[in-house]
Amino acid sequence: MLSFVVLPLTARLLGMDAFGLLGIAATFQLIVFVMDGCNVITRLMAREIDSGKLDAKMRASSLFLAAERRYLYLLGLGMAASLALAMPLSMTFVAHSSLSSAVIVHALALIGLGTFVKLIASYYRGAFIGLHAQVPANMIGLAANTVRFPVAYAISWLAPDIRVFLAVQLLSFMFEALALRTAFKTRLDFKGRASLEPGRHCLHGERRFLASTLGLAAITTLTSQVDKVMLASALTLRDFGAASLAILMCAGLFVLATPIHQLFLPRLASRLGVDRQAAKQTIAAMMATLLCVALPAALTLAFCAPMIARFVAPSQSESLGLISDAFLLWGTGNCLAIVALGLYLVYFAAGQVARYAALLLAYLAVYLPLSWWAVSTHGLHGAGAAWMAGNLLLLALLTVDLARRQLADSRVLKMLVGSAACLGIAWALGSIIRPAMPSGAWVAACLTVLTFCTFLALAVLVLLPTFRHASPP
Repeated sequence: MLSFVVLPLTARLLGMDAFGLLGIAATFQLIVFVMDGCNVITRLMAREIDSGKLDAKMRASSLFLAAERRYLYLLGLGMAASLALAMPLSMTFVAHSSLSSAVIVHALALIGLGTFVKLIASYYRGAFIGLHAQVPANMIGLAANTVRFPVAYAISWLAPDIRVFLAVQLLSFMFEALALRTAFKTRLDFKGRASLEPGRHCLHGERRFLASTLGLAAITTLTSQVDKVMLASALTLRDFGAASLAILMCAGLFVLATPIHQLFLPRLASRLGVDRQAAKQTIAAMMATLLCVALPAALTLAFCAPMIARFVAPSQSESLGLISDAFLLWGTGNCLAIVALGLYLVYFAAGQVARYAALLLAYLAVYLPLSWWAVSTHGLHGAGAAWMAGNLLLLALLTVDLARRQLADSRVLKMLVGSAACLGIAWALGSIIRPAMPSGAWVAACLTVLTFCTFLALAVLVLLPTFRHASPP
């Protein structure tokens, strides 16, 4: 949530060209994080610690060091590649940017260095959480985020240079990595003397799981980031900065849905395969709860996207149209993705990740050519429309598959059809009403909050009471 507050302030301070580089940094980090072992190492570390064996700590230390060595190799290669490729990559952005070539080269090098340091920090965090030590890990993460966002912004206020902002972020990633490793080392007290052989044996035994996790991560990243890569190459740095501001802020919608996923995942895991009727009721309750977040957000964007753009970037008047359209298209697409992610949890809880991956590949076969054509012919608007239509297609594909497997019943279908009808009507009305919306930033903010609260109240009144008995205790 810190980034959600600081992003518009950063865009105002550094300008849209510089913010375009931050958009490139966010895209690059998500692509590199395909190699992130956070979830994998958490699972393996927890299994070793909870095994009850006398040498559990020694085995956990060995696993940590064996996996860490691979990440350190990756860190060295990634940092060397970042320094070597910064100059060639900068040529793509220099021609249509107000930033000098030296600034862009230095910024791209800092982006690469920061991404790979953040990658190994994420590995350390995952290993620490595997020890069931969420509180210390979260405290270290909170301290790093304080440096990463508020402190970086404050220093950039005194020296408004994208390189200063990125350098402070790099230091925060280094601090987080060193603090997490030191805390992990102290907790297990291995002092670097653990043998690597048990850890190597564990990693070798889990090679199929590691390969499947990497494959699914690659497919998911390809799904969500390919249009951003195409946009970065098709738009000017300034226009990509305007789009990135809206896209990154719309990603904050997933924060609202995360507690809902965490609430229903244990219930799904316990009921799928044991009581199919209870599982169907839980799925219906989860979808109703997710729609109570996603539908009001999508309806608010349909009416208020220009007002949100005026509030978050009032000093970038020449970019307001792009920011508004990006809010509307990517925000609506993310609302659809939130609901689709709820259906993914059904596959995950049932242990059918391979089935989900197969459906995702079928979806990509349609989405990637569509997205490529849309970006090449219609730029930002084409990419946003393709993202929205693609998530709608994925949602429909998952719903039909779960219905065929008798997990999603008619209640889920009725909710989704009704929500789609409401959203379609809102888009039609919004296209008429949006031009008459007020232009004052604070008036726009108040009206946006009021609109969201109204739609949220209506969604809760309509959806949740219908399924109050859908999830038995």
